[in-house]
Amino acid sequence: GGDSDSDSDWSVDGEGGSGLAVVADDTRPDPQVFATPRLGERLAAHSTMLLGVFALGCLVSLGLRSAPAALRARLALGLWPALAGFWVALFVRRALALPAYMGFDGPQHLEYVRFVIEQGALPLASDGGMMYHPPLFYVLSAGLVQLFGSGGDVAALRIASTLPGLAQIAIAFGLARRLFPDDRALARVAAVCAGLLPMNLYMSCYLSNEPLHAALAGLAIWATVGLLLRDGLPWPGLVAVGALLAGAILSKATSLLLLPLVLGFLAWKSDFADRSPAPRSALALAGLVAVVGGLAGWYFVRNQLVFGQAVVGNWNVPGIERVWWQYPGFHTASYYLRFGDVLARPFLVGFSSFFDGIYSTFWGDGLIGGIAAWRDRHPLWNYDAMSLVYVLAVPATAIGIYGFASLVREALSGDDVRRRIALTFIAAVPFATGFVVLYLTLVHPAFGMTKAFYALSVTGCLAVSAARGALLLRRRLAASRWPGLVVPLDAWAVTLIAFIGASFLG
Repeated sequence: GGDSDSDSDWSVDGEGGSGLAVVADDTRPDPQVFATPRLGERLAAHSTMLLGVFALGCLVSLGLRSAPAALRARLALGLWPALAGFWVALFVRRALALPAYMGFDGPQHLEYVRFVIEQGALPLASDGGMMYHPPLFYVLSAGLVQLFGSGGDVAALRIASTLPGLAQIAIAFGLARRLFPDDRALARVAAVCAGLLPMNLYMSCYLSNEPLHAALAGLAIWATVGLLLRDGLPWPGLVAVGALLAGAILSKATSLLLLPLVLGFLAWKSDFADRSPAPRSALALAGLVAVVGGLAGWYFVRNQLVFGQAVVGNWNVPGIERVWWQYPGFHTASYYLRFGDVLARPFLVGFSSFFDGIYSTFWGDGLIGGIAAWRDRHPLWNYDAMSLVYVLAVPATAIGIYGFASLVREALSGDDVRRRIALTFIAAVPFATGFVVLYLTLVHPAFGMTKAFYALSVTGCLAVSAARGALLLRRRLAASRWPGLVVPLDAWAVTLIAFIGASFLG
């Protein structure tokens, strides 16, 4: 013992013997971090390439500024085949080359799919590590595996993840078109942002229910925005939103949190913008809840009957004790107030702080597909290029925050009431989702809980924010006293895109 305050003078006695106590510190790096590359060394090793790509970007920007409008329009149309080609190459060269089980908790996800195929039934949460998840992704995957037949299981499983990831491009484009119908450039930039978002790219190559859940939740957000922007609450729109929400919930139960947000904003719009009678609005929203309950409620009823609780996680399956092995097992305020280690060693940095872990898994595969040791990582990513993305993405993060702030500002000051409500919804959903991710790290204080892709469902919202910020900044620079600053801005964007591409295909 020692003084009343815990410090290194305290001693500890336990099964393994006795020794001096260590002051609690949840920001202490895991030894595996020191096996990962230093970012400064990678920058020095690839500085010539960085400068060369940046110079090429300057030439591209200058060339486009002097090009005829017709040529720029044709180049804009080439965006779609370029994005499609990139995703096809990602699927063929990377997704298909990964083992079937590869991904975060991949072996357990694969076990779920095999259970559905072999047993011809849905498992209970007590049947395996990931079997607490709702079944939609696994049933679809099992169906695809059986459709492709012997030898096609990898392709089938990858299709189940890659197609939802590809759908994020359409979701971002559709959201931007609905919110900014007169700005075609913003919709194109939003599509690029979603299509090249690193967390969307790597998750679309791994075995996981996250991409399908994110795509269905994203479509539900898009459909809800459509209802918020129009008069009334038509039944076809409500049924569509309810069906998409039910699909998202049957892919991952966390989408239950989206339901009260959707209901709240639709009620707000119905009362404040439509001036609908309260009974009519209540009936319409009750219909939406009925659709969700009718399609997805059975799963939670079954849990209630079997386990005595409707929502079951792998941490609270009744009758089963599961020990969380991951460090640190607790969190302090320091973990949530620090940032910067990701710019020194970007991989496995979730040990250092919450924001380092989120940044690391947002702009790259910072947890290397759920592998615990750097030496065991798969070789299909270009980790040198991915390391450089973390530095290049610092301005992109600032631009995304700037765009998000502009959406909030417009939501507070616009003239169109329905559009203001829709913009507020688009801002509220990422905020609420981020809060849930933060909350999960408090409830389950393991370094692996700090993952940006738990918010993959708001990719469309984030892409619209980023596109809005980028175009606002570019247009203001073009109209300023220093219009030439547009050139380095464009060159930086070209460099970031090039290194994201190289990270996954290089």
